[in-house]
Amino acid sequence: MTRSNRPLLLAILLLSLSLRPVMAVLGPVVDLIEDYTGLSSAQAGLLTTLPILVMGIVALFGGRVRRLIGEKRGIALGALCLTIACAMRLPVHNAAGMLFSAALGGLGIALTQALLPGLIKRHFGMATGTVMALYTTGIMTGSALGAASSADMARLIGWQSSLAFWALPALAGLIVWRLIAPADPAPAKSATRSRKTGFAGVARAWQLVAFFGLGTGSYTLVLAWLPPYYQDLGLGREASGYMLAGLTITEVFAGLGIAAFIDRFPDRRAPLMAVLSCLMLGLILLVWVPVTMAVPAMILLGIGSARSSRSG
Repeated sequence: MTRSNRPLLLAILLLSLSLRPVMAVLGPVVDLIEDYTGLSSAQAGLLTTLPILVMGIVALFGGRVRRLIGEKRGIALGALCLTIACAMRLPVHNAAGMLFSAALGGLGIALTQALLPGLIKRHFGMATGTVMALYTTGIMTGSALGAASSADMARLIGWQSSLAFWALPALAGLIVWRLIAPADPAPAKSATRSRKTGFAGVARAWQLVAFFGLGTGSYTLVLAWLPPYYQDLGLGREASGYMLAGLTITEVFAGLGIAAFIDRFPDRRAPLMAVLSCLMLGLILLVWVPVTMAVPAMILLGIGSARSSRSG
């Protein structure tokens, strides 16, 4: 990595830190949100489901987004959406406002995540793997910080302010990005393909969809409902937030470990099955013995959640 790339790396890390708190801060205080806004439990689930849905839709058109608005403006727009989505939760914290902020936050995440990896590959060369690992670690660190601090901040400054606080790192990322963002590359000429293969006819593609869909669904389930679930079992808001943070920290270290060893497996089915087994066993413990086996469940879920970002 050259010295000239270090400001760009700083911008990437700042942006990565802001990509999960818009969702991760909700779980520990979801009961306060429901009581204040009148959202039902099903509607409160949309606060994490809507961002994932928007992320999935935008991901399908990542190439078109890059061509239409470019990486520089697209990433800036993503950071701006995240900043507004978090900040609006302070003055506009009714049911409609919370749901709109969730969708807007999902759009911000989707734009940034669709465009940053390509920029990293183009600018960091042989250091791409290291920068991608730092980028992913930054995402999970932001998630852990948001989950761990949410209940404490809600007690100190109110839940609305605790949610709006995360506009600050998003705004910092936006400002730094606007200052040092590299120019977009010249548009490449599209190559003519002699043969087109439909997505529906590629069996492996559907296998990957099922695999990553299961992982993302499980992660969203845990992110949204782990803190309220343990609160119903008698755990306090702060402790439930710490549990989600611990799971996320486990995910960070598991992801780094997978990245270090995955290249030793030309056939990756065995490690993929291993992490899926961890995920399923963690969910089983969460259902059957959630209190006495809470720590093993968090560790297993953290390992299982790391697979989507590293194993594929």
